[in-house]
Amino acid sequence: MRQLWKVVGGADQGILVREGRDLQSPACAERLRSGALVEELELRVGRLRFRKYAGDGPLEGWASVSLASGKVLLVRVAEMPWPLKPRDEEVWRMELQPEVFQVLRDKVTEPRNSGEYNSFFPSAGHFRCAGCQTPLYSPQSKMKANCGWPAFSKCYTLEAEGLASVVAQVDWTSGGREILCRNCGGHLGHVFMDGAFHGGDTPERHCVNSLSVVWVEEPKALEEVVCDMRTFERQLREHRRQDEEHFPNTLNMIELGS
Repeated sequence: MRQLWKVVGGADQGILVREGRDLQSPACAERLRSGALVEELELRVGRLRFRKYAGDGPLEGWASVSLASGKVLLVRVAEMPWPLKPRDEEVWRMELQPEVFQVLRDKVTEPRNSGEYNSFFPSAGHFRCAGCQTPLYSPQSKMKANCGWPAFSKCYTLEAEGLASVVAQVDWTSGGREILCRNCGGHLGHVFMDGAFHGGDTPERHCVNSLSVVWVEEPKALEEVVCDMRTFERQLREHRRQDEEHFPNTLNMIELGS
């Protein structure tokens, strides 16, 4: 994921978006509304070319970071701390069934083709985190990837924060991108960047343990986005800055598993 920006200007009307970088280029029909999150594609002399990540506004375009008067319209979003609501492991151990605790907290992977939701494709309802009940995935995002575990192409945003409900970090043991619930930090599985190959509508394939989620009949009308990769990317950058001669196998394992 590239750098995220948040719309902080524009008040109720939102900020003007143009089709091109030039201030004389045609304006888009929609404006970016306050609170929207956009992904940086290019930044040139105070003008941001973006792709919408969450919120209301056009899917992409150019917007000014600030006005000539100095009023700020867009600000960079730093990596958000998570989990938002951590708990002690002993509390988890008391609340979760042993097999669920093993997956969510000890990060054990359930056997291939053994999960309850592997071949379950509901037309309604949604999938929640088995630990904290945070809505994570819609039934429409579930993919027929035939990988042995439930697969999803994107996740919900959190209702209040507007950020992806799923975050990724480096899996220092197995390699690749581990995915976790942003709210409680529960282990969900791993995300692979072969979603399009498996027929998904994003580059991502979230390979999720059935024991990490619970399907409920209640419908959810939440915006859907790709997972938040900023922690993964920061960890990888920091690792690369270290003396790679001392950790060549670890770095190769991470890259091969991604």
